[in-house]
Amino acid sequence: MGLGFAASIRAKADKQLEQVNTKINDIASDLFTTAVKLSPTKPMAKYAKGEFINNWMAMSNGVDSGTRSTRSYDGMASLTSIAALKTKSTFLRRDGFVTLTNNVHYAGLVEYEGWKPERNPRWSGRIGPYAPVRNAFIRVVPKYKK
Repeated sequence: MGLGFAASIRAKADKQLEQVNTKINDIASDLFTTAVKLSPTKPMAKYAKGEFINNWMAMSNGVDSGTRSTRSYDGMASLTSIAALKTKSTFLRRDGFVTLTNNVHYAGLVEYEGWKPERNPRWSGRIGPYAPVRNAFIRVVPKYKK
């Protein structure tokens, strides 16, 4: 009798963990995908040719410090990396985590500083930061608050 009870408790706990894993992966996926979609790129842009948008590296239980040479305007390389997280059971065990990094050398300019002529005289205009990560949080977090 006791073994059956313990097994039923374990089954319920496993089911709850699976639901938590799915929910956290959904939230992370939504946040990360939004950051990619807010990344600066467009076919007619003089400089935003698709490098930044394709260098979002999503990883489970680690940090990817690499870069990709992929160039496209839709960020498919980044979106594929993010979609792969949904297949992971990252949060079924203790201390599971996911990360999203962008390791291109100008990522700080995109998120925080923008392009200012006083920083580099070759830049002809003043463009503020795009802040894809901060704006992704602003858009996504309210959806999951209860």
